[in-house]
Formats: sequence, structure tokens, C-alpha cells
Amino acid sequence: MKKRCLILLIVGLLILCGCTQGSTEAPAGSSSLPVDDVMIISHYGYYISGSFPGDYVKIFGEVENIGQYNLKSIKITADFYNGAGEIIRTDWTYVYADILLPGEKAPFTFIEYASADRDYQTYEVVVTSCRETTEEPYRDFEFLNISTYTDDDGDYHVAGELKNTGSQDIDSVKVRATFYDEMGKVVAVSSDDYLGRTEGLAVGESEPFDIMTLEEEASQKITSYSLHTRVD
Repeated sequence: MKKRCLILLIVGLLILCGCTQGSTEAPAGSSSLPVDDVMIISHYGYYISGSFPGDYVKIFGEVENIGQYNLKSIKITADFYNGAGEIIRTDWTYVYADILLPGEKAPFTFIEYASADRDYQTYEVVVTSCRETTEEPYRDFEFLNISTYTDDDGDYHVAGELKNTGSQDIDSVKVRATFYDEMGKVVAVSSDDYLGRTEGLAVGESEPFDIMTLEEEASQKITSYSLHTRVD
């Protein structure tokens, strides 16, 4: 039986923040106009104690493209605070989407190792940059034979097959699951990054996946999930 986590109350500040365009030139096929169309719609942070290789903080969240244009390179920044309200760490990540279409959602994850001399108490997450694009993502996939179960260690799984229903062979595709509680709030994000890892995923082919959460506390809260693909 794995050693389980202790949950520390971490209050995240939900912020609706417009994307800002940097000063660098936009890539070909992308506009240089600033946008204000990414919203952080849910996030959940907690402290894990007694896990290998040490204690750490995890934040799971989800954004939505509420605008009219395709977006790429959506960057999320997290500030971590101690009990005195001082910033003790700043980190950033990109959302799990090569391109996010209008109305689509995508998750993000932070994993921050916590040292004994740092008193992680609260955090704040904001959208700090993104870019409009005319590119279209390859999304011609179908999920088949989906099932869920909880294993002997208390971890929640969603398993099934991913089929390439499009017109092009894919060298590598990843599947990620966003897990929600009964209120629709994100409580975990996990992925299977190895689909098609040997010969890719050709047109008409399918390959199995099995995505699991890693914390029993989060698994006990899960009532629904969504699945996302990303072609690399």
C-alpha cells in the first residue's frame, strides 16, 4: 500500500486575466494582435507529505478559450506564498493544448517540490501570455470502449482505446484526462504519454490507454472526467 498524502488547506485566488502579447515577432500563420480571451475556470492545490522523493505541492487547473480565435502557447504563472504573505517561489507552465479552439478547455499542472525551509501556504495562478493563430490542430480521433475503475491502492483509472479516424498517420499522440468533483471543479490531471510510441498511430488504427490518478484523496472526490488529445 502506498503512503498517502496529507492535505493542507491552500486557497488559490481565481483570476480572470487577459493574455498579453510579448514583444517578439509572431510566427508565420499567427497574428500579432493581443487577446483577452483566456479564462482560468477552475483550479485545486494541495500539499503532499511523505511521498518519494519528498514533500511537494501540486496544482491542477483548467482554462477556457472564451474568444473567437484559435490560441496557442497559453502560459500560466503561479506565485507561491508563505504564511507571512511573501512570495517564496514563482513558476510557469503551458496548458495541455497545442492549439485551443474557441469554446474549448484544456488543463494545466504545477508540481513544486517543497523544502523544509519554505512554508507553502497559498498560491495564485494567472494567465500571462498566449498567441492568436490561424493553425488548426489535428483532432480526428475517437475514444472507444471507455471504462473507469479504482485499483487496490485507491487510485482512480479511466481506460479505453484511441482510434485515428482522420486522413494522416500520426507519429506521436498523447492522451490526458481532467478529473472533476461533484461541483465540476478540477481535482486531478493525469496522462498517458506513450500512445504510438513504437510505430505511431496510422489512419484507422487504435491503441489502448490507461490513465490513473496518483493520490487517493483526489480519487475519492472524482465524479466525472474529460479526455484530451495532443499531437506532438
